[in-house]
Amino acid sequence: MEAISIARDEQDIDAARQLIAEAHQSILKAHRAQMGLITKEAQGERINVTFLMVHAQDHVMTTMAVMDLAEEVVNLYEQINEIKRGACQK
Repeated sequence: MEAISIARDEQDIDAARQLIAEAHQSILKAHRAQMGLITKEAQGERINVTFLMVHAQDHVMTTMAVMDLAEEVVNLYEQINEIKRGACQK
């Protein structure tokens, strides 16, 4: 969400993309932990699923979806900025 704000308010697309890249690195850690549990269960190990684990899974998936959307919104702001620059040059 911070990346979207920076792209919109400051029109700093590079900074927005850097924040998204940092977010990707963070969520990758959570995703690896999640996949570790899935792998263990797939290999026959019994995993005790708690409400907290379900809640954490929900956060991981929601975050991944918001990150995808943030990338698209930043791309749109970049296009808008390019159109504005082109219109100002005429």
